[in-house]
Amino acid sequence: MIPSSVTMCERCDGLCCRVYDIFDQTTWRLVKRAWDKCGYLDVNNRCRIHTTRDKHPGYSDSCSIYDCLEWWPIVTSFARRIPEDIPQKFAIISSLLEVIRLKLTTLSEENRKIVLLFAARELNSLDTSNQETLLLSVKVVRTKIEHYKFDD
Repeated sequence: MIPSSVTMCERCDGLCCRVYDIFDQTTWRLVKRAWDKCGYLDVNNRCRIHTTRDKHPGYSDSCSIYDCLEWWPIVTSFARRIPEDIPQKFAIISSLLEVIRLKLTTLSEENRKIVLLFAARELNSLDTSNQETLLLSVKVVRTKIEHYKFDD
């Protein structure tokens, strides 16, 4: 079950701080590989440098574009249901996060909530135990989110 917005932060696994590569913007040196836990995450998966990101090369630009907007916890809840032995797990999660982010950044707050509820229902209905159907099912959900139409 998807948590309420009141409990979402408490259930966060810090996906936004894991999923992307971080590069130093001046030297283009890789600072953090995708799916490595960010060294700035504390034990509660909270960012220790959130308010001072601009003083940390790479983190200012990379992290500032990923405000939660409540989609991380929805994908986190889904990700917890995917068995660890599915080799495409990280690709599945990354693609979901990006599709939802791109969709939500174009919408009003009211419409974001509608799409988030839709995404949560779709993801909750997926069977995560079958690797073969999971990949196709997630692709279908991503397409539905990308092309979501609002009732007029």
